[in-house]
Amino acid sequence: MVNTFALPLAVVTSLITLGLSGTPGKKAVTNNSGVTPIGQCGTWIKEAEGGLFTSPNYPQKYPPERTCIYIIEASPRQCIDLFFDEKYSIEPSWECKFDHIEVRDGPFSFSTLIGRYCGQESPLYIKSSGRYLHIKFVADGELEAIGFSARYNFTQDPEFKDMGVLPPLPFCEFDLGGSDGIIDSAAILKEGKALQTEAVDCRWFIRAPPKGRIYLRFLEYEMHNSNECKRNFVAVYDGSSSVEHLKNKFCSTVANDVMLVTSVGVIRMWADQGSRKSRFRILFTTFLEPPCEAEAFFCHSNMCINTSLVCNGIQNCVYPWDENNCKGPFVAPALRKVCLPYVPATTAQVENVLKVLQARSGSLVDIGSGDGRIVIAAAKKGFRAVGFELNPWLVWYSRYRAWRAGVHHSTSFHISDLWKVSFNQYSNVVIFGVPQMMDKLEGKLQTELQSTAKVVACRFPFPTWAPDGTAGEGIDTVSLAARLFTN
Repeated sequence: MVNTFALPLAVVTSLITLGLSGTPGKKAVTNNSGVTPIGQCGTWIKEAEGGLFTSPNYPQKYPPERTCIYIIEASPRQCIDLFFDEKYSIEPSWECKFDHIEVRDGPFSFSTLIGRYCGQESPLYIKSSGRYLHIKFVADGELEAIGFSARYNFTQDPEFKDMGVLPPLPFCEFDLGGSDGIIDSAAILKEGKALQTEAVDCRWFIRAPPKGRIYLRFLEYEMHNSNECKRNFVAVYDGSSSVEHLKNKFCSTVANDVMLVTSVGVIRMWADQGSRKSRFRILFTTFLEPPCEAEAFFCHSNMCINTSLVCNGIQNCVYPWDENNCKGPFVAPALRKVCLPYVPATTAQVENVLKVLQARSGSLVDIGSGDGRIVIAAAKKGFRAVGFELNPWLVWYSRYRAWRAGVHHSTSFHISDLWKVSFNQYSNVVIFGVPQMMDKLEGKLQTELQSTAKVVACRFPFPTWAPDGTAGEGIDTVSLAARLFTN
């Protein structure tokens, strides 16, 4: 079971207002009286011994058209006592459909309803079952009354009443970033954040690049006390560790992958002293949304990941596009597979290909065209450009990119195995292969190409053809081979 609420991260007790009055941009209430001015639904930071809050303008009539939401948060191992003053009046209605106070046992608007109140009689004493109460005050545009005044204090959670004075929780936080990484609960012990005998409330902060997003995939997950969320859970927040940014909370037997929409993710693990065998490992991958830049790999699930993650033995995409192609998108004769991962050409590689072909024209074929960037760039320079690619998703994406670039009439992309295609009709050939395949490919091209053809090899040269020219350096090197081919 996946629980879709979790607890805020603050250990210090606080009162957080999530809903403001109808007036935007108001600042927090800072007076000590607890009385909320007419234009605001107060924001409160409580004192350790408790606090006070009121409806706007109390004890005068509250203004119309207000919705005020308060969350009271106690410290770990505490509960909340809530009392309403007898000087209380809220517009009465059948089942309190109009003006009302709504109190829920938890931090959210979908937490268990304790009661909805209106009329002249103040609510009874209210006690939370845990650390949170959610209080909503609603005033419509019709009748008004004086509203309410409420005070709250904190008592020990009955579940801990026989445990005496409990030790404070150890400080336990981690900061992570980069293209990907592992979030491992074992780091709590390895990095000395807490002893195995201590309860823990740990947080991992993951930060993606600006405009980036984060994908979380659970590799391991086990709660020692399954389905006992008060004892152990793993929670995921999207944007910050604030309660309103909760994405998922897991405390049962299954934890699902999570896709965050912001560039900041927070993982929180709570485990009491009897739940320290709870454990998890999460792979995080940071990514950008399409269209993908030159240094990125397209995952087909609105993800552009760093090319360094391709064929690294770890599935970073939602579906294993980054690892599937490593099993051989090019099949050699006699069905011997050759590993050729899809790694997009860099911007420099594309520029270098065009540089060595700058005096050329006519037809061009890119063998293993990937997302079509070389074909599209060549078409913009006047070539009649064709791409062959075994991955159908990349072919469809290439066609889309060509249409976006306005060169779809001068390009074509085909789903095909290079060993089953004859290249004798092309005067310019581009290949970004791997060393294991270059020997056989050299022999194939030697027998198929016209005598005036030229071949450009990106990064990995052919084994026996000495290049007639090169451009670039390092991984961006391309070499030009002009040979007297058979045809």
